[in-house]
Amino acid sequence: MPPETWLETGPDHVQFMAAKRQRLSGLPPQFYRAMPESRAAQAELRDAAVAHLLAQHTEHFIRSGDMLDDRIDGSRHDLADTVPLALLGRIIEEDFILFQTIDGQDLITAACNAYTSSGRIVHRRCGDRLWIRSERQTFMRLPRTMALAFGIHTYSDPLSALADDRESLAALHKLLGDYTEERLSYSAMLGLRDPVRRWIEDRLAVADS
Repeated sequence: MPPETWLETGPDHVQFMAAKRQRLSGLPPQFYRAMPESRAAQAELRDAAVAHLLAQHTEHFIRSGDMLDDRIDGSRHDLADTVPLALLGRIIEEDFILFQTIDGQDLITAACNAYTSSGRIVHRRCGDRLWIRSERQTFMRLPRTMALAFGIHTYSDPLSALADDRESLAALHKLLGDYTEERLSYSAMLGLRDPVRRWIEDRLAVADS
C-alpha cells in the first residue's frame, strides 16, 4: 500500500459520515470497545491519521489548533477528545481495530467498527434493508507503541441493485447455500441467509416469468 493512499474519501462522504456518526453516538458496545491499555496507541493512530489527512487531503481538511474542520460536510472535531479512536471514527470513513502485545499475549485492545451487521429481517424487505458490502483493508504498524492498526473502509450498495441481474442473483444464491454455519456466524449473517435466499428466489421467479 503506497502511504499516500492509506485513507480514502468517497463521493458519498456526507451521507456516509452522517450515518456513521449516528451509529457511534453514545458509543454502543457493538460498535466501540477499548481496553485502558490501548489509550496511547489510540492517540498515536489519531495523530497519524490527522497528519495524513492534512498532507494528502488538503482540499478537504484543515486544522486550527486542536480543531479539525471537514470542508466536505462542514463538521468540526476537537482533537483533544479523551477517546481518540471514537473521535477518529467520527472524522474518517475507515473503521479501525488495534492489536497489541500485552504481557506476552496478542490482543485486540480497541475497536471502532460502525459497520458491524446483525439482526433479523423479513425476506420481502431484504432488497431495501440489506446492503452488499465490500471492504478495503489496510495494516499499519504504529512505530511508537508498536500497535498494529487494522483499517477497514466499507463500500456498499443496496441488495436491490442486483434485482434485475439474474446471473449475479443466481451466483449469490449458490454462495449463500454453500456457506457453513460457522462462516455465516463469522459474518453475522446466520439469521439472514434464509430470508435473503427467499428474496433472491422471488426475484429469479419474476425474471423467468
